[in-house]
Amino acid sequence: MDGHLTRRSLLRLAGLAAAAVGADALKTGWLADGSALASTCKPIKGAAVDIWHCDASGIYSGFGPGRASRTFMRGIQRTNADGIATFKTVYPGWYSGRTVHIHVKVHVRGNVVHTGQLYFPDTVTDAVYRRSPYSTRPDRNVRNATDSVYRSGGKRSLLRLRRNGAGYVGSIRMGVHRS
Repeated sequence: MDGHLTRRSLLRLAGLAAAAVGADALKTGWLADGSALASTCKPIKGAAVDIWHCDASGIYSGFGPGRASRTFMRGIQRTNADGIATFKTVYPGWYSGRTVHIHVKVHVRGNVVHTGQLYFPDTVTDAVYRRSPYSTRPDRNVRNATDSVYRSGGKRSLLRLRRNGAGYVGSIRMGVHRS
């Protein structure tokens, strides 16, 4: 885990990424992610939840030349006593060959106990992508039903979304094994 990524808000954008995402995207909401022990469903306090996703242009930070200095759309939060980690971010972009998703890893006592992806209902994504800056890339070529990773259990990782002003609040209860 990268300590400098411990942050609730993923909205701290850097350089080119800030221009690519655009200010309108900052209104799209935040994600609450609760982690529970799979066998007992008891909350796990202090688990580190690590998320990352691409921006509206389909670009990830942390990849390619100069990756060490780019950390936009990435963050880590520790779960509270109720097993909840909260993030504030923009609606993820997409890239060719994949549906819209957020990557997630859960760390307990330094061990990765879950690696997965969180998904969004296609109807909500369609509505968000009609707005700028997403509307500048209108040819999204993969939906949930045709995504190779989503077809392998992604329905269980579909976020529950509700409107919150101009954006959305997403939540999911995740069961993980401590080891």
